[in-house]
Amino acid sequence: MEDDQAPTTTAEQQMQQLFAFIQNIANKLENLENTFQANTSATQYSTQTHHTELPTAPLAMSGTPGALPKVQTPDLYHGDRRKLKGFLMQLDIYFTLRPHQFTSDIQKIYFAASYIINS
Repeated sequence: MEDDQAPTTTAEQQMQQLFAFIQNIANKLENLENTFQANTSATQYSTQTHHTELPTAPLAMSGTPGALPKVQTPDLYHGDRRKLKGFLMQLDIYFTLRPHQFTSDIQKIYFAASYIINS
C-alpha cells in the first residue's frame, strides 16, 4: 500500500510544481505588460507638446497695430528621432503665436504634415 501512496505524492508534488511554474510565468507576463504600458505612456507623454500659456498682457510690438510677430516656420523634419522634440517645439511655438491661423486641430495636423519629409 505504501507503493500506491508514493506515486500519488510524487504526482501531487509534480502538479504543485507545475502550478507554481505556471503562476510564475503568469506573474512575469503581467510584469511585462505593465512595463510595456508604462513605456508606451512615457513615450506618448514625451512626444506630446506641452502648451505654455502666454501672458494675458498684450505683447509690445513695433510696427502697425495688429501686426503679427515674425516667427520662423518649422524646419523640415526628415524622420530623425533625435530631432523630433525640436520639431515639435517649433510647431508649438508657431501654433501659439498664430492661433487665428489654426482654428482647428485638423489644420494643425495638415500644417505639421506638410513639414514632414519621408527620407
